[in-house]
Amino acid sequence: MNSYKRINRELTELNVTKDKFFSIIAHDLRSPYSALLGLSQILSDPEEKLTLQETRKYSGRIHSLLSNQFELLQNLLEWARIQLGKLQCNPEKVNVYQVMDNLLNLFSGNLLRKNIDCICDIDENLHILADTYMFQSVLHNIMSNAIKFTRNGGKIVMSAAKVNKYVEIEIQDNGIGINKERLEKILQLDSIYSTKGTDGEKGTGLGLILIKEMVEKQGGNIFIDSKEGIGTRVTIRFLSA
Repeated sequence: MNSYKRINRELTELNVTKDKFFSIIAHDLRSPYSALLGLSQILSDPEEKLTLQETRKYSGRIHSLLSNQFELLQNLLEWARIQLGKLQCNPEKVNVYQVMDNLLNLFSGNLLRKNIDCICDIDENLHILADTYMFQSVLHNIMSNAIKFTRNGGKIVMSAAKVNKYVEIEIQDNGIGINKERLEKILQLDSIYSTKGTDGEKGTGLGLILIKEMVEKQGGNIFIDSKEGIGTRVTIRFLSA
C-alpha cells in the first residue's frame, strides 16, 4: 500500500510539473508574435515612409525574433521525441576531437563577431561510446550557451580527459555566470529560465533541459559549476571507447 501511495504521489507530481512546463512553453511560443505582427505591419504599410536604416532595424528585429522561435521549436520537438521514445539512441565509437573541431568551424563566425578566444585542448585519439547525432546536439547547445553568455573579448576553453573508464569533456567560459539560486533549478523541468546573452541574445530556456535528457539517454552524466560574474564550466561524462 505504501508503495502504491508513493507511485501515485510521484505520478501526480510529474503531471503537475509537466503541466507547468507546457504552460511556460505555450507562453514563450505566443508572446513574440505580438511584436512580429506589429513590426511586419509597419513594414507592409504603404503609408509608412521608412528610411533604409529604419527598414533594416525593423527587419533585423523580426529576424532575431524568428530565429529565437525557430530554436525554441527545434528544442521542443527534440524534447518531445525523447519523451515519446521516438529519438533512438545508437551508441558507437565517436572521436571527440573531430566533433569538437567541426563545432569550432560551425561557430567560427560567432566567435569572430564577439572576438572570443576559443582554445581546444583535446587529444585527437580520444574516443567515447555515444550516439553521434545526440553528442553533436549536446555540444552544440553547450557551446552556443558559452558564446551567448561570454562577453566580447572573452575566452572559452574546450578540454577532455580520460578518467578511469570514462571520458570527461569540459567547456568552460569566463562569461557572466549563473547565481547559486538559479543554478540549483536550471535543470528542473518546472523551472525554465531564459536569460539574455551579453549582446542581447535571447535564449529559449529549454536547451539545458534537453541537454540533460540527451546525455542521460546515452548513459552519461552532466555537471554544471558556475559563479556569477566569473563564468561557467559544463562537464559531460561518457564511457570511454
